[in-house]
Amino acid sequence: MVGANHLAVTISRALLERGWHVQAIRPPTVPVGSARLRITITAAHEEAQIHGLVADLRTLLRQFGLSLADTQPPVELR
Repeated sequence: MVGANHLAVTISRALLERGWHVQAIRPPTVPVGSARLRITITAAHEEAQIHGLVADLRTLLRQFGLSLADTQPPVELR
């Protein structure tokens, strides 16, 4: 969860520039103020690809003052 719509879109675009197709999910699909990134991983992805995505995601989140530890799953998933 990223929060702000513009931030989710900005990070999604930056990931796409790095070769990762990660969608920004914004209202009305999710509640206002809870924009997020949708990451889909399949058995076809290699472990190195997953590590690369996580590394790029961590870098971008840090640039915007966020981290993976800052995000919380939706209440129903906790």
